[in-house]
Amino acid sequence: MPSTTHRTFVAVCALALAALGLVACSNSLPSGTTTDSAASQEQSYQQYVDNQRDALLSVHPDADIPEVDLIRYVSATDWAPAIVDCMLGQGFGASLLADGGVSYDEPPAGQEEAQAIAVYVCMAEYPVEPTSEQLTEDQLRTLYDYYVNELVPCLADAGYDVIDAPSFETFRDSYSTSPWSPYSSVAPSTQAEWDKINTICPQNPDNL
Repeated sequence: MPSTTHRTFVAVCALALAALGLVACSNSLPSGTTTDSAASQEQSYQQYVDNQRDALLSVHPDADIPEVDLIRYVSATDWAPAIVDCMLGQGFGASLLADGGVSYDEPPAGQEEAQAIAVYVCMAEYPVEPTSEQLTEDQLRTLYDYYVNELVPCLADAGYDVIDAPSFETFRDSYSTSPWSPYSSVAPSTQAEWDKINTICPQNPDNL
């Protein structure tokens, strides 16, 4: 397969993540941000980085993971371009996809771990702005209901195994640090297959 892909789900883009900042390393805080909210924001960012590190180590347990400083927050719209530029700067090919995701070129033989570390670094350096895509509880409920009642059955009908849905309360409470999406377990083998399943089973509801 010539490339791998990574996409921002609504949940990741709404990071309070990624899906998605360490205020002490930021040049400035949003107008009206208090010390308490800044501390909470830093905690959320650290949890996000820890989740990214755990995911990397689950695949490459011996990886030497570098310390990473936040460069800047990005909006959900700017996330993919920032990641692509970052990956190219680290010597790995990447490109934008029409659905707002990122396609990573297949690395040279023996460079899989190095590429995975580069992805980790870029994700940590350019998290999605926590306040840029916040969803209300009603919107989270709309998203959850769509996932459970429409997206999961659609993916199952298409032949994909989808991990069991958490309760709404768990989904809501972990949304800012470790968001669940039915697409998390979908791994098509080709770009054409990915495009097809996204058309058949849209990642997000039209009304959100």
